[in-house]
Amino acid sequence: MKRKRRAQCGIASGFPRQRGGHTSVHFDLIVQGGTVLDPESGARTRADVGVVDGEVRAIDPDLPSADTAELIDAQGALVLPGLVDGHTHVYWGGTPLGVDPDALAAASGVTAWIDTGSAGAGNVEGLVRHVIERSPLTIKAFVHLSYVGLVPAGHTDLRFGELFDHRLADVGACLRALREHAPHVLGVKIRLGANSTGPNGVSSLQAARAVADASGLRLMVHVADPPPLLPDVLPYLHAGDLVTHTCTPGLMGILDTAGRVRDEVWRARERGVLFDLGHGSGSFSFAVARRALEQGFVPDILSSDLHAYNVDGPVFDLTTTLTKYLALGLPLDETLRRATREPGRLLGEDVGTLRVGARADIAVVRLESGRFGLGDSTGEVVDHHERLAVHATVLAGRRIVADPTVRPQGKRKPGLPPIDPRLTPPAGHAPAR
Repeated sequence: MKRKRRAQCGIASGFPRQRGGHTSVHFDLIVQGGTVLDPESGARTRADVGVVDGEVRAIDPDLPSADTAELIDAQGALVLPGLVDGHTHVYWGGTPLGVDPDALAAASGVTAWIDTGSAGAGNVEGLVRHVIERSPLTIKAFVHLSYVGLVPAGHTDLRFGELFDHRLADVGACLRALREHAPHVLGVKIRLGANSTGPNGVSSLQAARAVADASGLRLMVHVADPPPLLPDVLPYLHAGDLVTHTCTPGLMGILDTAGRVRDEVWRARERGVLFDLGHGSGSFSFAVARRALEQGFVPDILSSDLHAYNVDGPVFDLTTTLTKYLALGLPLDETLRRATREPGRLLGEDVGTLRVGARADIAVVRLESGRFGLGDSTGEVVDHHERLAVHATVLAGRRIVADPTVRPQGKRKPGLPPIDPRLTPPAGHAPAR
């Protein structure tokens, strides 16, 4: 078998240029004729992307394709880094919320996933061994402060939060888990609110802060129904820490009672605290997001909080979440940057980038025209004239396709109303029955 020759790198206008030609290069895959978008610089150029041995080797307007093993026609489409979903729950089979990222990646364009606290010290090894290490996707996790991990009290008949008993906040065990699984973890996660910590919110937050400080890793805080209130939570967060569910409605949101972005939120952002959307089943309000956008406040990371109870709506997937921000008026480039490079920074230097030498994780997306119903967590539905739709997904240099035999990922809690029929699911979406 003839060995493939290594490609020399050539870069299209708007991207860093390197010397080299392509007349003798044999690419494994070329994404051809699309508009390549660099989310860091915002540069756009019509170019081909050439891949060899799972790596981006060239971005150039006219790559030779005669001997290429596979071509992806990207005419009229945007060619992006693989999308990065900064808030998901992928411990499938290990927690009721879990979805299988391998089953969802091809259709969603998401090649990098962050699991946010599904598992605690007592069960994170299962997440690492059975999901993260077995998947070809890039997956890292926040470890829950609670020894048992996340208990989805709001999504089942169970009415006992994971930190109702403060003895489950085992600081030592959490620290040991972070150290033992260091290549696969990003930090410690805590959910604050009536369904998770009950009256133990502040003491649990203090314990999580101690874990983050001792480990040198990030702290991610979920805010929901008080206690405590968001202004009381933010002082505990340092540069690089994250607040998730940024646009949640109600008292724990980023808006004060007059509809203004809270002063405490602006101050936290100034000192480097990151704000993550975390749409979820109950944590995204069009009204809150709209008011915040009018004041110049956009979450640093646009994420889905995808799990088994919202994958059939209103969330569906990350591209549907991003389309909601397009409907609110956020420019396309800014929207995509918040679902590629910004969350990618948490995972590694090249994650969420499309550059020569990086792993070839690529999403080819189109802006489809039509009428699309987009729902938030409060029941508001916005009709929009276009949506982001995934045309192709490349993972480590290979095109991946959805497996139609994989079971549907969604679950329905008994007693909940059916999914709003005004919502438009992604093409090919198979809901749970």
